[in-house]
Amino acid sequence: MTVTLPKKLEAFVKRKVRSGGFRSADEVVLEAVRQWSEQENDWRQDSPELKEFLLEAVRGSHRPFQLTELEGSAET
Repeated sequence: MTVTLPKKLEAFVKRKVRSGGFRSADEVVLEAVRQWSEQENDWRQDSPELKEFLLEAVRGSHRPFQLTELEGSAET
């Protein structure tokens, strides 16, 4: 497989290799794709629970938040 990166991303990959964290550009790209894959899989595992939570919140009785309530909850 051959992948062409925009100049900014290519420079980023080269910096990662030069920093010594990776032996090659292939390793950098492989790690990035692996992390992306894990994030996507985690999201899919959580999505049924999140969907249920959001549907319950939307369907349930609720009232609008006041700005002061939101500001107060950030302090705790």
